[in-house]
Amino acid sequence: MSRRYRGYGGRRRSNNSLGGTVGDAAFIAGRLSPKWALILGLFGFAVFYLGIPWFIEARIQAMEAARQSITHEVVAQVLNRRFVRPSEWAGIAILLVCTAIAIWKAAIYSAPNNSSTRQMSLLARILARFLD
Repeated sequence: MSRRYRGYGGRRRSNNSLGGTVGDAAFIAGRLSPKWALILGLFGFAVFYLGIPWFIEARIQAMEAARQSITHEVVAQVLNRRFVRPSEWAGIAILLVCTAIAIWKAAIYSAPNNSSTRQMSLLARILARFLD
């Protein structure tokens, strides 16, 4: 038996759950029409780039207002590094991959195969690192 669990189709699952989210969004966008793939990208961008950081920032502000923690500044920095930045990265990557799939489907009139979807997802994650 292998050391790592191999999920769907024998591929390795990422330890980074947000990286898996980008791949899942690419898989779903590959099954949708170009219009709905673009809408999925915009929705994913709104949730991950705007929604989650806004929620975490609101919780940090509430913690500061209540003075529940003496080290609230340290906690804010940790939350920013561990949750806000990765979620913003995932939002950018989801928007890129869903837009690429929508353009692909509109130009070629067919759905990309699984290897193309994985390659687009990987490229979107790499580009999102540089854009973030």
